Amino acid sequence: GVLDAAREAVILTDAGGSIRKVNRSTVAMFSGDDDEVIGDDIGSLVAPRHRDVIEEHLRLVHEAPERDVLDLIEVDAVRSDGTEFPVEISIGAVELPDGEAYVTVWRDITARRASDEALARAHELLESTPDFVGWADTDGRILFINQGGRALVGLGADEDVVGRRVGDFAPAWAKQVIQGVAIPEAIRSGVWSGESAYLDGDGAEVPVSQVVSAHCDADGRLRFVSTIARDLRERYEIERMKDEFVSTVSHELRTPLTSISGYTELLVDGSLGGLSTEQTKAVEVIDRNASRLRALVDDLLTIAVVDHHKRAPRGAPVDLADIVTRVALSFEPSLDPNLHGLVLERSDEHPPVLGDAAELEHVLANLD
Repeated sequence: GVLDAAREAVILTDAGGSIRKVNRSTVAMFSGDDDEVIGDDIGSLVAPRHRDVIEEHLRLVHEAPERDVLDLIEVDAVRSDGTEFPVEISIGAVELPDGEAYVTVWRDITARRASDEALARAHELLESTPDFVGWADTDGRILFINQGGRALVGLGADEDVVGRRVGDFAPAWAKQVIQGVAIPEAIRSGVWSGESAYLDGDGAEVPVSQVVSAHCDADGRLRFVSTIARDLRERYEIERMKDEFVSTVSHELRTPLTSISGYTELLVDGSLGGLSTEQTKAVEVIDRNASRLRALVDDLLTIAVVDHHKRAPRGAPVDLADIVTRVALSFEPSLDPNLHGLVLERSDEHPPVLGDAAELEHVLANLD
């Protein structure tokens, strides 16, 4: 009746640990027949290495003055085919007409243990990465920061972060990026990626490549925000060294090229004496190749400058509609009202972008 309705395996034993009765869930759990276990010692249902654990807990229950159920114990049980599986057992003592007995309730925790192991592996992975990994609630209060993140912002391994906010570890401009661009974009599309910065323990900026994800419930309400950020200082230093190398090489090439071009010009215009026709042609070839090499050096410097500006992470949320409006209105006085008309249509549904407002306005003002 009642025992057979239980989802867990329930096993009744006598004072010596001999099995007297089992329910249907016990038969299903151990893939056997109740007649096969009746009369057996309860220790036969667990792996040999755990039998002393069962015996010890039966003894403790016997000695417990109030016969309370002891704390749950976890052991590996053994099915009738010899396979092992993890179980959670509670043991309690009862008084029956023919003497003391024990009631044990067994719960298969295979799925839970697999989940715990997966969580443990995930936690180990989070703590082993040097990247900043963390999440915060909808008010920006920090819920978790891994060891890599703690090292990046100068927090101790066990330092409490309760009450701290994400903005506490970011410079003002990066805080604007996260609050004004990253989180709104993550809420709209699920994820945002870009560059921002944190502050290390000494208050110095640490440039990072960052991904921000918004986690919402089934109704679309924001539950929490998570982020992964990678320290870019080493990459920036390598790129700085590359830029420095390009600049040095370019300038070292320019110096001899200037001399070559200067002397070829003197030779061509006859300042250093007359040249034969063949000599003049040869000097002109030298001058053309020197000019071509100078152009290549200039291109190399230009590319280096462009790459440097592409890497610059600074910026702030910018409303492009405002910039377009200002630029368009600046041209209005120069328009002939009889020939031209200025019509502006804007939507408030577009998101802000990360950029330099002054530079964007300059670019738009100079479009042909």
